[in-house]
Amino acid sequence: MKRKPVKTEWQFGENKVPVIIHREWRNSARVSLRKSGLIIRLPSYFNQNQQEQQVEHFREWAAFQLQKSKAFQNHFKEKTYQNGDTLQVGERKYTLELEETDLQNHRGSIKNGVIRLRLSQKDAGENREKTIRQLLSRLVAADFQESVERRVAELNHPFFRRSGEGGRLENK
Repeated sequence: MKRKPVKTEWQFGENKVPVIIHREWRNSARVSLRKSGLIIRLPSYFNQNQQEQQVEHFREWAAFQLQKSKAFQNHFKEKTYQNGDTLQVGERKYTLELEETDLQNHRGSIKNGVIRLRLSQKDAGENREKTIRQLLSRLVAADFQESVERRVAELNHPFFRRSGEGGRLENK
């Protein structure tokens, strides 16, 4: 039976880095730092002491890598959104307006470069930033959809000569 990977988070200063530890049939231990977090692969024959030593060694390595690379530091920082923030997506700039409401659901709209998010007071806490990110993603995608469809049609005509039935942007 295959073992499930252990998922955890490590704190490095103000950065929280997701960590996945795999125990596998392999001869050597390995670590990689990716956009999605830290991936550690350990041999399944390691005893508890060897495993702890290797994980601690990888923790020190990850701390050094994060200290060395500003790109990784910024990538793993918690993003917080506040009223009046300016967001730039491509050539477009948006100003963010956040409003607390008594509504059951969250809502958002874009008008004249202003993204207005009406957030339910019932969903406060850790989910708030994730909710804001999702709303921003959907609103900006909807704002760009017309230009994306136009560009697809421009490329479609000379190369494929088929009519398009419309486009759909998917959030994966």
